[in-house]
Amino acid sequence: MNKIASFCRIPDGSIPRNGLKSYSWIIIYKSKAKYDILTKVITYTGIILTLIIPNTWITYLAIESNIFSIIIFLNILIVSILTIPYLFSPLEYIITTKGILIKRVLKSFLIPYENIEKMYNVSWTWKRIRLFGSGGIYGFYGLFKIHNLGNVWMYVTDRKKTILIKLKDGNKYMISPDDPVKFINEISNIIRLQTK
Repeated sequence: MNKIASFCRIPDGSIPRNGLKSYSWIIIYKSKAKYDILTKVITYTGIILTLIIPNTWITYLAIESNIFSIIIFLNILIVSILTIPYLFSPLEYIITTKGILIKRVLKSFLIPYENIEKMYNVSWTWKRIRLFGSGGIYGFYGLFKIHNLGNVWMYVTDRKKTILIKLKDGNKYMISPDDPVKFINEISNIIRLQTK
């Protein structure tokens, strides 16, 4: 996999949004990327405090001064700030016959089973540094340096349900499906059947 860091993490095997249905795989299990309380608080508080309140104040000042170009610019800026991170945030974790699909609005991607070395439950830690990505708005996703783990591509929306996926090439992913035990068991069964 390409190791070049990017905010939105678009791996070599990324799948265009309109291309999901054209792949010859069977969906075995789906898990929504549900927000835990902290993610909800960060997302909604961040939107209100950093975007809506300042925009309201600046819009008021712009109307008073008859500078409508500022209003247009601010509205475009706010829509962009709210929309762009959401487009790359995890929506679902899907187990298919080919691998684990991390579904996003833009650039969903597949982690093929043959690339997986091992996967297991891990505890959430705040001993980490965000290198590229989101630190809570719409989840914790992007590239993080985590204590005792090194660089990890995170796609986590619920900190109590984290799974680490270690690949044979050294890359690591962290996800948070609804039922981590069931998720791991389903994948273990598929890998076992495929290696027979």
